[in-house]
Amino acid sequence: QYLVGFSNGGFMSHKMACESDMCFAAIASVSGNMSDTTYNQCAPSYQPALLHIHGTNDLVVPYNGGSQTGVSVDQTMNKWQSFLSCDPNPSATAMPNNSLTDLSSPTLYTYQNCSSALKLIKITGGGHQWPGINTLVGGAGIINMDFYSPQVIWDFLSGKSCPSAGSLDLEKDAVKIFPNPATSELHLSGIAANAQITIYSNQGKVILERQGISQINISDLANGVYFLEVRQGERLERLKWVKTD
Repeated sequence: QYLVGFSNGGFMSHKMACESDMCFAAIASVSGNMSDTTYNQCAPSYQPALLHIHGTNDLVVPYNGGSQTGVSVDQTMNKWQSFLSCDPNPSATAMPNNSLTDLSSPTLYTYQNCSSALKLIKITGGGHQWPGINTLVGGAGIINMDFYSPQVIWDFLSGKSCPSAGSLDLEKDAVKIFPNPATSELHLSGIAANAQITIYSNQGKVILERQGISQINISDLANGVYFLEVRQGERLERLKWVKTD
């Protein structure tokens, strides 16, 4: 399952990937970003591949964020970079500037060593538009014509898939956490002696790491949403849980 959206649809794509319990293998957002609420509450249950396309001269959804539209593109990418455990600094590659009359040029930023693919196409001078689609309605500002965005998006989405049922908590011996919400202790079942256990904050920061234990003291943690990641051999499971008083 994939999510693709332009403008409000882009906001929706980020929001669904952050908040839905459904697995989306990949999402693409064009001229849509994270609202302040989505940014602050983003706690994805899965790790989707993500492509974001945005013009620096977008006056509807400003590249650098705004009081009416939410955070900047850089903040959105940093949020996903943290969740997907990418290296912090992406590589930058100038894309072909085939059209010399559109007063804009695209650069591809590719994040390295991620759990899922993460890319940004930053269009210097681009407006609130679908790149490659020359239309008089539906957007505002300069249309970059250096690449055809629907094809680039499909090339990014194609072939990506959600984890198979065998790697999720749907199988009989999968990891379970209880209680949830939890107050002072988190109990785990289905943990092998060699299991690597990591707890992340909802911003993707590592809170603690343990190996092969079935009970974790969480009394010192602040209330909020956390993630438990368990790696047992080649199998990786990620579960959302809540700390409360």
